[in-house]
Amino acid sequence: MKAISYVPHGAVPDLRGNAPAIVAQEFVRHFRLVAPHTVCDREIYTNAFEIERDYGPIHRLRVGRVYRRLFQKITRLDPYPLHARAACIADRVGADVFHAHQLEFPVADFLRRTHRRPTVLVHMHVYRTLKEELGVADCYVAVSEYARRRSIEERGYPTERVVVVHNGVDTERFRPPLPDERVALRAVLGIPPEAVVVSYVGRKASSKGYLAFLRAMNHLFQKRRDVYGVSVGMITEETRRHDGELEEIVALLTELRAHPRFHDFAPIAHVRLPAIYQLSDIVHFATYSDHETFGLVAAEAQASGCVLLGARHAAMHEIVRDGVTGFLVPDPRNVDDVIDRTENVVDRLESLGAMRTAARAWARQRFDWSVVAQRLERLYFGLVSGEAPAVACPDTYVDGTGAETHSGDSDCFRPQMESSTPPA
Repeated sequence: MKAISYVPHGAVPDLRGNAPAIVAQEFVRHFRLVAPHTVCDREIYTNAFEIERDYGPIHRLRVGRVYRRLFQKITRLDPYPLHARAACIADRVGADVFHAHQLEFPVADFLRRTHRRPTVLVHMHVYRTLKEELGVADCYVAVSEYARRRSIEERGYPTERVVVVHNGVDTERFRPPLPDERVALRAVLGIPPEAVVVSYVGRKASSKGYLAFLRAMNHLFQKRRDVYGVSVGMITEETRRHDGELEEIVALLTELRAHPRFHDFAPIAHVRLPAIYQLSDIVHFATYSDHETFGLVAAEAQASGCVLLGARHAAMHEIVRDGVTGFLVPDPRNVDDVIDRTENVVDRLESLGAMRTAARAWARQRFDWSVVAQRLERLYFGLVSGEAPAVACPDTYVDGTGAETHSGDSDCFRPQMESSTPPA
């Protein structure tokens, strides 16, 4: 079977942290039976076509500066849109499956331009209202059960066509550090080996829990001398326009940047992020954003053997087993409660070794890219053979009372404990 992964707004291999590109490339890299092709933006790459050892054939699309300005911005009368170019490639390679990592992919016009009809999947990295004028895909891939339900109940997507395949994490790169690695990483920042490091990774916005993190660090710095803080991410233009607590974020961040035990970073390339988790003990991610369709930070933190302090909100309960692989605060908007729970986790850190081991095991069993890529491959083969997609979340089961339960809430997980030595 030949399958095309289409990423019109990112490049493979990813260089700038584009989430759809990262997801697409990791699926492709971990396929076992599917013969993958990738169609993506050229970005800074010079070749229009190349074959990468890990990703297979890559077809790179380029839009010239004059063409983009004239036909995509000024007139919006694009005579040869990217999906039309992708349709030509799909015909040329004989694709059985065309997997678009673009929610508003024009399915109908794409199929009109193809001579042979591939099975079309659209990946739902976010959720928006279905635009039927674009055509309806054979299948929509939601990254969580939370995203699936909201897309069906609120956004008009057909129930029988939306399935769940969670995002994944590279558990070979996102892994607990060896003792010498941890010491060396901390030494770069002047952090003592025995210190407690609390980190935040992500967009610096109050809805992502960043203000709660800053307040928690300010509180802990006043009470303990062994606590260090690390924050990684950026304040986006959207945050500057719409975040009602931006002024407090900026003021508190400015104050903490002057503190010798606080280290603030701009966004770091995804390939460099493992080092942040490896020097950390606790990852703070008390998000209350309704758009948290998966929460990749939570999966990465667990894979790295960190203690995650998250929130019971959106899709987080699908990723974290509260009290087993991490902690989920019930009301992330209650900042005082978040601060108290953060302090409690810091105080109990030495007793949470079993949780860190269980978190690592859970991430490997449920979210390793090799595991979720197999789910996607099964979906491809089933759709091409004419089977109706299984719409239930693969991590959903029916408990003894007949009620639908999610793996994050269940007692079915029995972690396969591993040694503290990371895989080679």
